[in-house]
Amino acid sequence: MMAQRDRVEVGKATNLHYTGGRAHYRHAPKPHGRSSEFPKLHTGGPRLTHRSDGAHVGHGGWRGPRRPRGRGGAAALAVIALFAVLLCGTVVGGWYFMLRDITVTVNGEPVTARVNTPLPNLLSEHDYFGAKPGRLLSVGGNVLDEEGGVTCTVTRGDAEATGDAAGDAGDAAGDAVADQAAPDGSTDDSAAPAEDTAASDAAADTSQAPTGDTIDERDFAKTLLHDGDVFTVTNGVDTDEPSHEEEAELAPAVQRERGGAVQFVSQWGKAGKKTVRVGERSGERVDVAVIEPATDMVVSSINLEPAGGPYAALTFDDGPSSYTPQILEILKEKKVPATFFNLGNQAAKDPDGCRAIVDAGCELASHTNAHQNLPTLDRESLRAEISSAADTLEQASGTRPQMIRAPYGAFTETEWGRAGDLISANVLWNIDTLDWKRPGAEAITNAVLDNVENGSIILMHDGGGNREQDVEALPGIIDGLKERGYTLVTVSELMKLDGRVPEEVIEGTVKMPEDAAMPEG
Repeated sequence: MMAQRDRVEVGKATNLHYTGGRAHYRHAPKPHGRSSEFPKLHTGGPRLTHRSDGAHVGHGGWRGPRRPRGRGGAAALAVIALFAVLLCGTVVGGWYFMLRDITVTVNGEPVTARVNTPLPNLLSEHDYFGAKPGRLLSVGGNVLDEEGGVTCTVTRGDAEATGDAAGDAGDAAGDAVADQAAPDGSTDDSAAPAEDTAASDAAADTSQAPTGDTIDERDFAKTLLHDGDVFTVTNGVDTDEPSHEEEAELAPAVQRERGGAVQFVSQWGKAGKKTVRVGERSGERVDVAVIEPATDMVVSSINLEPAGGPYAALTFDDGPSSYTPQILEILKEKKVPATFFNLGNQAAKDPDGCRAIVDAGCELASHTNAHQNLPTLDRESLRAEISSAADTLEQASGTRPQMIRAPYGAFTETEWGRAGDLISANVLWNIDTLDWKRPGAEAITNAVLDNVENGSIILMHDGGGNREQDVEALPGIIDGLKERGYTLVTVSELMKLDGRVPEEVIEGTVKMPEDAAMPEG
C-alpha cells in the first residue's frame, strides 16, 4: 500500500512534502482557466536525488531514511553477554558463599564442613564431639532432666590469636633452651631434659587454654562457619529450671526448753514475711530472703515446785481396763486422787470405766488414741491421733481433756509445731516405777518412796498388760508417802500449786490467739 502511494508516475506533476524525515505527496491542483505548462520529470533512466536526512527519490519511487546496518544486533549481543556474566557471578558467588567446603578446627582437629553451615548442624553431625550435656536442676537442686541443661559448651577462638600464642610458646621454649646454654655458647647435656620440659610445658599451656569467647547456646543457630574458624567443644553445664519470685508467709519456728516434766506453750508464734523462689516445672519453693521476721513459738518445760508442800501426784497410763476399778477402789479407801491418762481406743471399749474415773473425783487426761509413736506420724495423722482420742474420751466421760501424755514421752519440736494448738500440756514424769517390767510390788513401792521429791509426778499403769503388781503396790505407796508428809493431788492441782503455769493450761481451756500462727510441720 505504501509502495503504491510512494510511486511517482512519469509525466505527472507532484508536490513532495517532507514531514518527520519522510516524503509525502499530493497531486498538484488543477489549473483554473487556460492550461498551464508543468515541468516534466527526468525520464531518461534511474536518477536519484539525495537529501541530507538520508531520504532519496529515484525512478522507482521514494524511500525512507536509511538505518545504520548492525546496530540492533550489537545491542542484543551486549545484553546476552551481560546476562551471562551475571549468571556466572551468581553461580560462582553461590558456590563461594554457600556450597564450597571449608576447614575449621574443633578441639585441635581439622574438620571439613560447608561454608556458612550453622553451628548446630556441625555439632549434631559429629555427635557434639563427645561432649556430655548438662542437667536441668530444680530450684531446690534436684535433677529434673539428666540431659536438660546446656547441650555443650562452645568457645570460638581466633586462628590468628592461636597462632600468635603458639609463637609465644615457641619463643618461651627457645628462651628456656638459651637459659641452659653454657657461657661459651655450648649447651650442657645434663640440662637437656630441663630444656625439653620447658618447651613441652610452654606448648602444653597453649594447647590447653582456648582463646576467644564462649558462645551462648541461644546464639548457636545464628553462628555460621567460616574458613579457619577455631572451636573448643566441651561438656555442657547444669542449668536451673525457670522460676519466679513471690512473697509468702514466713512461719514461726519452735523454741522448746528441755528438762522438765510439764511442757506447755508459753508464747504463741506469729508469722512474718519472706520472698520465695518457685520452680515453674517442679513447683518447689525455696526461701530467698526474709522481709519481716516471724515470732517463734516457745514451749516451756518445767519441773513443778508446789508451794507449801510436799506434794506429789500419782498417774496411771493405758487404761481403762479391768484393773482400773480396783485402783479406783484403793484410792477411794485412802481418800486420795490420781490422774488417769486413758487411751481413746480403750475408752471406746470400756466407756463405763472411763466414766468411773471422773465420778470418783479423779482427773481424766489423754494418752492419745492408739499409743502410736507420735514422731513417726505425718501432720494429719498426728492431729487425728490426738483429736480422735479427745472425741472418744468426751463421749465416754462427758469431759474433753486437753492435757496429754505422749506415748514414750515422745513429743518433739515437730509435734509441737504440728499439733500444739490441740493440747494444753504434755505431761511426762519424774519417777518411773518400771512397773511394765513386772519387777514385783516391793520394787515398785521402793522406786517411789526412794526417789520422791516435792512436786514429783509418779508413773504407773492401769492397763496395757498384767497390772496385778501395781494393784498390790499401791496401798503401800500411798501409806509411805503420807508417812513422809506428802499430800497426793492431781497433776492440775500440782500445777496450780506451783504458780508458774498459766491458768488456761491448768483448766484445759487453751485456745490459740487469732493473730497467732502455727509453725510449718
